Amino acid sequence: MTLPLIAPHRRDTPEFTLRIYQPGDGAALSEATTESYELLRPWMPWASPSQTVEEAEAVCRRLGSGFLAGTDYTLGIWDGDTLLGGTGFHLRCGPIEWKVAEIGMWIRASRSGEGLGSRVLAAMLEWGFRVGLGATRVEVRHEERGKRSGCGKERNGARSHPPIGRGRGRRNPA
Repeated sequence: MTLPLIAPHRRDTPEFTLRIYQPGDGAALSEATTESYELLRPWMPWASPSQTVEEAEAVCRRLGSGFLAGTDYTLGIWDGDTLLGGTGFHLRCGPIEWKVAEIGMWIRASRSGEGLGSRVLAAMLEWGFRVGLGATRVEVRHEERGKRSGCGKERNGARSHPPIGRGRGRRNPA
């Protein structure tokens, strides 16, 4: 019998903390989502241009419970109490027993273009392969217009495959 993965809930780096969403994180998610809505709209179906704290709190609790249940490993990117974005190991490639996950990520608009995404990706790759998941394969996908995302992959030594084209991989075409 294979034991279920008990993933670490937190990873601290000198610049940021990756951690599971917790009750009480709704205000920070609401602020970051409202600021970054135009960037999030095509990809994150939970985002709205005027997300209330209560709506964001429900999202945080849903994401946190998915992490604890082992169905999706979504994390916030934090600097103290400020949410810098979100990331996670998503099991879109198969069950966790396959040791394959997809990394998704978004960086809040005010921090975009600073290389933060590349540094988060490096921390996630290390966590995925060596620390938390013991993964044998991690996929990092980006939409073809996500040029900065592609650069982050290259900086971290990921092999590139054709990017996702328009209409494929989009979760919320509105």
